[in-house]
Amino acid sequence: MDKGHKSSMKKYILTTGPALAHEVPLREVHSEKNIYRINGAHGTISDVEQSICNIRAQIPEAQILMDLPGNKVRTANIQTGIPLEKGKTFEMQSSQFNYPEFYRHLSPGMTAWANDSVFEFEVVSATSEKIVFRSKSNGVLINNKGVHVRGIHHDIPFLFEKDRQLIALANQYKLDFVGLSFRIVMSSFFRIYGKKNTDELNPLQGIPGQNMEKSINTLLTLYDKYK
Repeated sequence: MDKGHKSSMKKYILTTGPALAHEVPLREVHSEKNIYRINGAHGTISDVEQSICNIRAQIPEAQILMDLPGNKVRTANIQTGIPLEKGKTFEMQSSQFNYPEFYRHLSPGMTAWANDSVFEFEVVSATSEKIVFRSKSNGVLINNKGVHVRGIHHDIPFLFEKDRQLIALANQYKLDFVGLSFRIVMSSFFRIYGKKNTDELNPLQGIPGQNMEKSINTLLTLYDKYK
């Protein structure tokens, strides 16, 4: 950050990761305006704790924001990528989701989108042991990719177990901020610019069949409430 540049911004939120705080020392970019964000969706609890310790070791007075992953269903415990072939079925164990009860919310014929909606699946069957999907896409499904099914989030817990563990970690280290996105509302949209969407002026595209007007009105209501 240019020390000589004057800005009216009161705070800067910098996401730490493999580059910032590791390859690039924080002292090189530090300012009292900085808030260092840790994305709790990535890595284990131990990984997140190490990130906190790494930041504190470099900048003891650093303000840290713990960003909770929230109740977004993600793939987990996939040792090797699951190959996807259009028209072919594949199985996933219930333990291969960060929310093992995911199967309870599924029924045959439902559509699921994964990996920022790059992949589309049809639910064939869902039991406590495994979920069978029919892929409508080609590719490889790996760990920590979001899986979205419309119309089920009102029955899913607001926080998952990892969120609770991260909150406990934030309290343990007396972090300054804990953040949580409105994922249920924002899941009405997904960013696909640079993937299937080449329209740079319209980087947000709605999920097929989603009521865009209702989603936008909900967002505006939230912004009016919390602004």
